[in-house]
This record gives sequence, C-alpha cells and structure tokens, in this order.
Amino acid sequence: MRILLFGVVVAGGLATVVILGSTTLWALLYCSVKTPLDCLISLVVVLLLWGAAAALVGFTLLGARRLRG
Repeated sequence: MRILLFGVVVAGGLATVVILGSTTLWALLYCSVKTPLDCLISLVVVLLLWGAAAALVGFTLLGARRLRG
C-alpha cells in the first residue's frame, strides 16, 4: 500500500509540474503582448495555482504518512 501511495504522490507531483510549467510559460508569453495590468493579473493567477498545487501535494503526503502509521 505504501508503494502505491508513493507512486500516486510522485505521479501527481510530476503531472502538476508539467501542467503548471506550461501554464507559467503561457502566462509569460501572454505578458509580452498584453498591458502591464493584464500581465500582473495573469501572474497572480499562476502563483495562486502553484500554491494550490503545492497544498494538494502536501495534503497527499500528510495523508500517506497518517495511513502509514
């Protein structure tokens, strides 16, 4: 069971980095063609997404630890 949980955490973390990495690149490209206010808003949204993803991975790790013992 521990190996399965570890695999889920690793797969989730990797998927999060891939998706948010591409979203971050999109936001930076968006900043090159839009106004500074639009750029700031898109960067704030990306930072919120990174924070939410980090919280989800953290909660998953906490849950795995509690199940382990």
